[in-house]
Amino acid sequence: MKDPKKFWTKKKAQWYMKAIESCNYQQKIISVIGPLLKPEDILLDIGAGVGAFSVPLAKRVKRVTALEPSPAMAEELKNYAKKEGVSNITILQGLWGEVSVEPHDVVLIANTPIVKNREALNAVIKKATRIVILVISLPEENKFFFKELYPIIFKREYTLKIDLKEVFSLLDDSKIKYNVKEVKYNFDQPFDNLEEAVEFWKEYMVLENYENFLKKFLEKRLEKDGDGFRYPLKNSALVIWFSQTFKL
Repeated sequence: MKDPKKFWTKKKAQWYMKAIESCNYQQKIISVIGPLLKPEDILLDIGAGVGAFSVPLAKRVKRVTALEPSPAMAEELKNYAKKEGVSNITILQGLWGEVSVEPHDVVLIANTPIVKNREALNAVIKKATRIVILVISLPEENKFFFKELYPIIFKREYTLKIDLKEVFSLLDDSKIKYNVKEVKYNFDQPFDNLEEAVEFWKEYMVLENYENFLKKFLEKRLEKDGDGFRYPLKNSALVIWFSQTFKL
């Protein structure tokens, strides 16, 4: 498992924010989450990232606690909140289990490794006093063209595994009556120019060379977007929610 503190560099955090600002992922997921919230709710967002949910949801609830381990992502979150004039967010920097967290009315867990860890997920659920919301994006088989690039650069196949059995097993074993809704969205990644796109792929694939190869490869596959380029991504996520009226 990748260490989020090291994985999310400043560049990656800025690119992620750039994607959030140009796609409909945020709006699509919040269209499902929003109606579940109450103005008096105190919400805990675990793995808050750049604040894709923390910031807009803070406008709907009393207070938000954003737990984020990456310094780079936490900084982007702070800037985003300031830009949106949101002041009712408390940012806790650290991994789940590293910092003390009080119970909250609502616990939101979006695309974090916790959902794959039965013990951690169990502990997180206990922090909710009213409702738990899970957001799990399904993998895109050739995300960032990795399925094409890995055999060429690394001489091996790119494999991406996702196993939701543990999540649903915990819910079913606990006799939790949960709701599930699939949400389709786009998560396009924009680039000002081809050079920025090359830098993006080098950063994500941890490459020192391959500039010329990537430039030719990406020029043929990225969509032109005004003076820049865009990597188009259509995906879907499962939004799972349930009331905290049980004892695990």
